Amino acid sequence: SGVYSSELFRSPTSKGRKKAVGKGDQVDQGPGDEHFAKHRQEKEKDDATCELIADGIKQNRFCKALEAEHLKTLIGTMEYFAFEAGETIVTQGEVGNYFFVTHNGPLEVSVDGTVTNTLERGAAFGAISLLYNCPRTATVVAK
Repeated sequence: SGVYSSELFRSPTSKGRKKAVGKGDQVDQGPGDEHFAKHRQEKEKDDATCELIADGIKQNRFCKALEAEHLKTLIGTMEYFAFEAGETIVTQGEVGNYFFVTHNGPLEVSVDGTVTNTLERGAAFGAISLLYNCPRTATVVAK
C-alpha cells in the first residue's frame, strides 16, 4: 500500500498555526512518526496523482475549505511512503505530524482495537491530530 503525505507540525512560535514543510527541511518528529523515514520513496507526481491528492484533501471535512493556493502548496510538499501488508502507518494515541492521502490500498482503520473503516485510493486521513494538536484517534494498517 502507498500513501502520499505531508509533514505538518506546530511551530513553537506559530501560536496554533501549522507550517507545511518540504523535502530537506529538518523537523523534530514526534515519537509516533519515527518509522516513516524507512518507508519514504522517491516517486514523481504526475497530473493524475496531483488530482488524486487534491480530491482527497478536498473530500476531507477538515481540509475542504483550503484555498487553491494553499492546496497547491500542500500537494507540492507531499512525499510518497510505501507500506507492506500488515504494517502500521499510524497508531492510535501516538503523536502525529503527518497528513495522508491514500495512493493505493486498502488501509484498515481501527479504534480501540475494533475495525471501523477501510480506506481506499484517494481517501485522506491524519488531519484531526494536526488540527487539534491531539494524539492520533485511530490506528491505520496497510492491507
